[in-house]
Parts: sequence; C-alpha cells; structure tokens
Amino acid sequence: MLPRIFYLIQKEFRQIFRERSYVAIIILMPLFQLLIISFAITVEVKNIAFTIVDYDHSVLSRQISESFRQSSTFRYLGASPSQAYAQELIDSNKAKLAVIIPQGLERKIRTGRKATIQLLIDGVDGNSAGLVNGYSLRLLSSLAAQPGPISLETRFIYNENLDSKKNIVPGVLALLLTIVTMLLTSINIVREKENGTLEQLTVTPVTGQEVIFGKII
Repeated sequence: MLPRIFYLIQKEFRQIFRERSYVAIIILMPLFQLLIISFAITVEVKNIAFTIVDYDHSVLSRQISESFRQSSTFRYLGASPSQAYAQELIDSNKAKLAVIIPQGLERKIRTGRKATIQLLIDGVDGNSAGLVNGYSLRLLSSLAAQPGPISLETRFIYNENLDSKKNIVPGVLALLLTIVTMLLTSINIVREKENGTLEQLTVTPVTGQEVIFGKII
C-alpha cells in the first residue's frame, strides 16, 4: 500500500508543477490572503479621540489629563469647558471619549473619602466602546494604585502587547491551509476526470482510498 501511495504522491507533484495555475493557487493566493486578512482584521482600537472636562483644576486632575495625553492609544482634542460641550463632541462623532473630572476630586482623595470620575463613551459600536472603557479604566487604575506589601501584576506571556495580528495569523494560516488543500484536491479530481486519467487509475491495482490519501498528502 505504501509504495503505491508514494508513486501517487510523485504523480501529484508532477501534475501540480505542470500547471502554472496550481502553483499560483498553492503559493500566491494563500500568501496574498494571509497578508490582506491579517492587516484587515483587527480587534484593537487606536487613535481614540477624547476630551477632558476638568472642574477640579488640581495637581491630580492635571496628572490624569497628562496620563491620557501621553498614552499612544488616545488622541487629545483639547479641553472642553463643560460636560454639555463634551457631549456635543461625542454626538457629532468628533470624540469617542470624554473624561469628566468633578470638583473637589483631589480633596476627597486626600481626606480618604470616595471620589468618582465620569467617563462618557460613544456606544454606537459596542465592541469598540468596551475596549475604550477597558483602556480608560486600566489607565486610571494605574494612577490610583498604591504600593503595598503585596503587588499583583498581570502579564501575557506569549503576546504581551496584545497584538491582534499575532492572534489572528495562526488561525488564518490553518484556515487557508484547509481551504487550499480541499480546493486543489477537488480541482485535480475534476481535471483527471475530464482528461480520462481517472478511469485509467481505476484499472490499476490502486484502490480508491490510496488515491484519496495520495492527493491529500
């Protein structure tokens, strides 16, 4: 059985490289699809336009504002004079996020009282809004974190920067491998049936299972 499958594999390689279209299907088509799909599909949200309404005008509020401005994820549009103006920016699709810093924030934190910061997020795209919310909370949490005897830090071992291409490319590669092999096997069987070589294989000692194994391999 194995020698016959080996000869069938040799026949398949000769048939593949005899047709230039097969070479394009095997090499060029998956390569272009891999490059295009990898850059077209992304779960990251970048260049998030945001504004800040600072009612506190304290050292802490300026520190919060500077942290958002220095982040590569966000794009600063400038300070807004009021919450209503920031809401207008979101409604007109000019901003995706508005950070509302209430008056007395720094005083409450220094005296140990509960303090809140309001985030207005454009929720038209639910997935993007969730990511914007996560980015903002992570940034604010890093500012609020206080050093203690135990410090917990979460890290991603294999994709530390959460690059979506590193998550998508392996899956796309496996998908293309499956599609191309199925497509090429189907084309080969149809072509052999058109040329009459499939009938010639039926009169040889080769079984149907061996033909399928040879083509799949």
